[in-house]
Amino acid sequence: MNNNQNSFNLLMSAIVGGIAGGLVVYFSDEKRREKIMGKFDQAIDEGKEKGLDLKEKIDKSIMNSRQNLAKKIRQVENRVAQS
Repeated sequence: MNNNQNSFNLLMSAIVGGIAGGLVVYFSDEKRREKIMGKFDQAIDEGKEKGLDLKEKIDKSIMNSRQNLAKKIRQVENRVAQS
């Protein structure tokens, strides 16, 4: 549950930050806009990288869960076969 709350907080922070950033860009001059867009692009790249890392961790977790489940099934099958 805590992980879901952290994900929700991260999503909300991104949305609020995007809105705030959009307003700053809208009301700033060209030089500032370029600087902000550069930082925005950097933040997007970092977000993509973190998203890929998270996907990798989730994929590993799913694989480990599948392996553990298969192991448990084999144990039960062995017990049933021994009965």
